[in-house]
Amino acid sequence: MSKKVDLEFGSVEFYDSFAVGVINEGVDLKSCENKYLLNTFENEYKNKPFGFISNRIHSYSVDPTVYKETSELKNLVAIAVVMSNPVQRLSVEIEKLFFDKPFEYFMDLEEAKNWIKTRVQ
Repeated sequence: MSKKVDLEFGSVEFYDSFAVGVINEGVDLKSCENKYLLNTFENEYKNKPFGFISNRIHSYSVDPTVYKETSELKNLVAIAVVMSNPVQRLSVEIEKLFFDKPFEYFMDLEEAKNWIKTRVQ
């Protein structure tokens, strides 16, 4: 069972051990949006370990430095990115350099969910 939260810049669906986020088309995700997202995670998961899946069905930009502050969220154990376009791979490789925990990319949402579940356990 899941719970969906709509944000100004996208939405997050919360499951027992992971969250799936979809950011809106054209958003420039910076520290302000990221802090709001991190607060949402803290409210939902408290001190429980969880993973995050960024389901990139829309085109948007991410300031890779947000991953530094995201790494500080102690109970976030891993991030997975699902991309539909292989061209996004380079951007994701750059983002990965800024995150100090497991970070992988996938072309399929179910594969990402399975990977996240193994990291949380």
